[in-house]
Amino acid sequence: VKRSNIATKLAQKKMRVDFGRDGRTPSKQNLQIARYVFLFTTIPSSILAAPEVLELYRARWQIET
Repeated sequence: VKRSNIATKLAQKKMRVDFGRDGRTPSKQNLQIARYVFLFTTIPSSILAAPEVLELYRARWQIET
């Protein structure tokens, strides 16, 4: 799922900071990947659509934090 522009900029900034700790810089490909949220599941799309899976994951994440 594609992130919003603000979320993308924040993710790219975090990536630059994380890479910078090791003295590296992220590649263009890495920065493009930061534009998306990847969530892998074994649940077929016929049972749960991507937005529903993301909603459940967000709820689960809130419980964990």
